[in-house]
Amino acid sequence: MVSKSNHPNHAPQHYAYLDALRGWAILAVIAHHCGNAALCKGQWPFLLSAAGARGVQLFFAVSAITLLMSMDKRSQWEQHPVRNFFVRRFFRIAPLFWAGIVFYSCIPTSWCSPPEWLPIVLSATFLFPLWPPAHASVVPGGWSIGVEMCFYAIFPLMHRHITSMNRGLVALLLATIAIVPLNLVEKMLYMKLRPEAVHYLEGQFRFYWFPNQFLVFVVGFVAYFAIRQHAVPLAGSPSLKRRSWIMLVLALYLLFGLAFTGHNIIIQKHFTFACGFGLLAWALSVNNCFALVNPVTRFIGKISYSMYIWHFALIDLLGGCYGELAPWFPLPPGHDIPRWTCMAAITFALAIPVSYLSYRFIEEPGMAIGKRLIRKLEASPT
Repeated sequence: MVSKSNHPNHAPQHYAYLDALRGWAILAVIAHHCGNAALCKGQWPFLLSAAGARGVQLFFAVSAITLLMSMDKRSQWEQHPVRNFFVRRFFRIAPLFWAGIVFYSCIPTSWCSPPEWLPIVLSATFLFPLWPPAHASVVPGGWSIGVEMCFYAIFPLMHRHITSMNRGLVALLLATIAIVPLNLVEKMLYMKLRPEAVHYLEGQFRFYWFPNQFLVFVVGFVAYFAIRQHAVPLAGSPSLKRRSWIMLVLALYLLFGLAFTGHNIIIQKHFTFACGFGLLAWALSVNNCFALVNPVTRFIGKISYSMYIWHFALIDLLGGCYGELAPWFPLPPGHDIPRWTCMAAITFALAIPVSYLSYRFIEEPGMAIGKRLIRKLEASPT
């Protein structure tokens, strides 16, 4: 029996605004890490640089929206959509991540210490999020990949039970309530496992661990139902177009306001940023504002995973060059914007061709293997 999933018309649609949001996410993350390398000390440069770290949460929210769109469509024709989901996700993530493990294990950088065998094994098997001493992974920034893999592990269950806006809001409320006791349990367990750890290491793990980031994925679920229930059915409506401009301005106002707020407001900032990202996704699903959704941001979004993995090495390898450029700017001491801007521009310029080659020769072949395996599995008798 030949599976219907082989038919080209069954491929899920790619949405320009989601690719563009991934592009903005990686640009923000790179700007953040360049700010760290440039030692931004002024108030505005420091706050802008710190806000760039929330690009990771934008990745998480977009991931939830994208996977829901894909699963809803694929479930209509695939015989085993859950099995295929895990195959597809594994071959999407693992090849490039394994390449990163090999690279960063062989070439030490300032981002992480030379790895020992246990962190390498835990990273290669994607078990590192479950072991606090190795939660950061061998690959710099790998904590976010670990969080993403944890989300994949429970996504089919979430997809099955969170099926409407109301259920999404209930899940968001329950997750918000649950995070306080979970963080208290985490603190006790962490200090028991690593009694020698200083306070900031425990706080770092508490922020990075999956339950603390789970809220962001649930926001992605809520945004998806808002898009499906309101944006899609009313596509082309003049009143919806006007509302989308209002939502776009509101989302950007919220995000920029959060960027210049130095402390958490009642709840953690990564959650409030996620709410802003949800509004932004809804607005762009109706109104593909060219300033945000264009061929450049879409292309960067396409290669964003490779850019995430390799930009750490580029910043590290070019660190000496960055220092040489700072004296060219006749600004008062401590004014770090020119150095930060220059670092980011060079990193972007180099990361794009490197990441495109990585996408072509690592990511695409990995995805192709997954697709071939799914076709073979779908064609086999059940």
